[in-house]
Amino acid sequence: MTTTDHFTNASTAWDQGRLDLAFNEFLKGARAGDEDCQISTGYFYDNGLHVEKNQDNALFWYHKAYKAGNASGAGNIATIWRDRKHYTKALWWFHRAVSLGDGDALIEIARMYEQGTGVKKSSKNAVRFYRKVLSHTSVVPHSRELAREAIQRLTPSPVDQTDQTF
Repeated sequence: MTTTDHFTNASTAWDQGRLDLAFNEFLKGARAGDEDCQISTGYFYDNGLHVEKNQDNALFWYHKAYKAGNASGAGNIATIWRDRKHYTKALWWFHRAVSLGDGDALIEIARMYEQGTGVKKSSKNAVRFYRKVLSHTSVVPHSRELAREAIQRLTPSPVDQTDQTF
């Protein structure tokens, strides 16, 4: 059985609500080196699907996928660090995800600058990263919409910049 077979079987089982079979097939594929199976195994641990929630195990599998060049692995690692409030690590991993082609990680970086989470609050830097979202080729439509809204919210209109005092 190939790693692709493990992923296909696991996905089918998951769709059927058979989380036990899905996890076991993902795990077999993950151990055989399939990146998608590694991400899915990490996800099961990360969210406690059929297994006890264990973010350390999730990090292990996400890191394996990342080492194989998987951008989702880096993004998922970043999210765990963000949720644990280790913002410096989170920012570093979000940048790794972007470098591997995950344009949606730019939204997370922009939000960190907008909110001052782990970095000095900077609307200018936030807008810079939101604009990168709009120009990146690998971004889901929802992220583009969030970026457009944020740019409008953070960029003063020309009327706002004039001195209105008389």
